[in-house]
Amino acid sequence: MNLNDIIQAAQGGQGVANLGNQFGLTPEQTQAAVQALMPAFSTALQRITSDPSSLAGIVSHLASGVHQASFTGANPAAAATNGSAALNQIFGSSQIASQIAAHASSASGVDAQTIQQMMPALASMLLGGLAHSLTAQGFGGVLGQLTSAAEASAGQGAAGQGGGLAGMVTSMIG
Repeated sequence: MNLNDIIQAAQGGQGVANLGNQFGLTPEQTQAAVQALMPAFSTALQRITSDPSSLAGIVSHLASGVHQASFTGANPAAAATNGSAALNQIFGSSQIASQIAAHASSASGVDAQTIQQMMPALASMLLGGLAHSLTAQGFGGVLGQLTSAAEASAGQGAAGQGGGLAGMVTSMIG
């Protein structure tokens, strides 16, 4: 399952529609905005897998369970609230997220401010979907252990010790 599959499956297949409803967009506008953002999310998540400190942060989000409801539920407001910290973890700063929103705006025709407001909910749905997919593959019980291992790697500054996890996440990011 790749990121596009995850977002299309979110909230029982209604995640994109729910985002559109929340922000007053047509289904076409919402889909265009989401598709314009997917490469940035994919690139950022792939980058994270090579940095033990960043990987520890993402694994911590996955293990927390807080994003599961964003993927499975239909409460976009909760997804936006839960996604702010995740968005910062994924992109590293709000300035980078703003630049990504501006680029996605020109690619999709949707207002950059609207896209920037959508991004936390999208981040939470994606992380919830990644956690859901890992759990479905039988890795749910080890997320906590992986968090500890990734944090230990980050603390030691030892790149590459999260290799197995990095490989799993990279393959899902697609």
